[in-house]
Amino acid sequence: MDSHSAYTLSRTTPFSHACLRRCGISIVFFWALLLTSCSGRVTPTASPLPATATSVASTATQLVARPTPVPTIGVVDSAPSPTYTRFTGLERRQLFHAIWKVVHDNYVYQDYNGVDWAAAEHSYDARIAAAPSTEAFYDIVREAIDSLADDHTRFDSPQDAASDEAVYTGTAGYAGIGVMLRDLSNGILIIRVARNGPAALAGVHVYDRITAIDGRPVADFEAKNEDYGSAIRGLMGTTVTLSVTRGRQTLEFPIVRNAISGDAFPEAVAMTIPGTTVQLLSIDSFNRENLRALVITALQDSTPQGSFPTGLIIDVRENGGGSVEAMTQIIGLFADGGILGEVVGRHDAEPITVEAGHVLPLYADIPIAVLISEGSVSAAEMFASGMHSLRNATLVGHTTAGNTENLYPYDFEDGSVLWLAEVLFRQNDGSYVDNIGVSPDITVPENPDAYDASNDPVIQAALQNLNH
Repeated sequence: MDSHSAYTLSRTTPFSHACLRRCGISIVFFWALLLTSCSGRVTPTASPLPATATSVASTATQLVARPTPVPTIGVVDSAPSPTYTRFTGLERRQLFHAIWKVVHDNYVYQDYNGVDWAAAEHSYDARIAAAPSTEAFYDIVREAIDSLADDHTRFDSPQDAASDEAVYTGTAGYAGIGVMLRDLSNGILIIRVARNGPAALAGVHVYDRITAIDGRPVADFEAKNEDYGSAIRGLMGTTVTLSVTRGRQTLEFPIVRNAISGDAFPEAVAMTIPGTTVQLLSIDSFNRENLRALVITALQDSTPQGSFPTGLIIDVRENGGGSVEAMTQIIGLFADGGILGEVVGRHDAEPITVEAGHVLPLYADIPIAVLISEGSVSAAEMFASGMHSLRNATLVGHTTAGNTENLYPYDFEDGSVLWLAEVLFRQNDGSYVDNIGVSPDITVPENPDAYDASNDPVIQAALQNLNH
């Protein structure tokens, strides 16, 4: 068996982390949905990548001021994880070579972020041959990919890929306390609480600020650059105690970790802002295959009987990206089709198309504002750009992260997946977003003490603009 017979892959079309997938590959994983057909490639009309493309990866993570909020949970798959394949030494070498070649031929940064990728083809040979298990072999592959250090490109073992698939399709359950968090300069803010989850049953509220975990101050985690999430997460049945401030109160909550349903944190929630006829739609991520249905339901459920919205505010300030197809489907609910830009790689470029014929009648003509911030990353930045160019939405808040590396997943026969950054997003005006971001029409300073629609200055600025 030669090095190409077991792991030859055919090329397909884009997605995003913003993600992209390849033609002829049947399994769809986390963040990926087919965006276009394999035909219709276009030749770039300008230089394929911005002059600073080789430096984007090294700075991209610095541009994200705070991480996307994530549940303090661990995935519990509803189906058994796949077992590890038992490779021969030759098969390990073949798989590693196939992965190496995909990176060599397609990675968006032609200098490989300063890594000697040519040398990497054989520099791991001895360790691969000596790896005591398949799991250890996967760790070596992951180390090689991580050496590129672009914060998006990654290698998933079959077990990682199966967990991602469960999250993406909504079939995963969770174990934890059932909260979503946002970093603040003076603690950790609880921004979502799972209904009937352990934290909710213990009495934790949205907008409580965590100051200590099991008696250890949050500031101590920050001073030592340690992940506080691992202190909150844990095995089902164990207890974690959170110290929180609520207004002027200081409270403690012992919380027993337990299972949480997969729909505990819907990606889309909506409300009619009190005292107005303007709706607020918050989209936490574009990482859900049925996101369009979730958005439609959220909007319908938040529209008072017999009333009609006079404006819509879409909040993607904490949206870390996801599927390009899901993102374009949401734009299609408000803009009747068009091209929102293109993805450009080393070899070619492709338009990103919003399909016509899906606009929700109630929202066809009302004014729309999109809230953005440094926490708006990847597909969320593409969403803001697309809503601005195709729907004339007003962008309010702060400049986005400037990190739109789009990923193509490559599936291998053992069930592992390589997610490779291959293209960057170019807007309709010809400008790139990476290292720059999408700029707001109305800049509003963030207020770390403003956490709801009644006093959030960004929401209030959007309301004022919509009412003009």
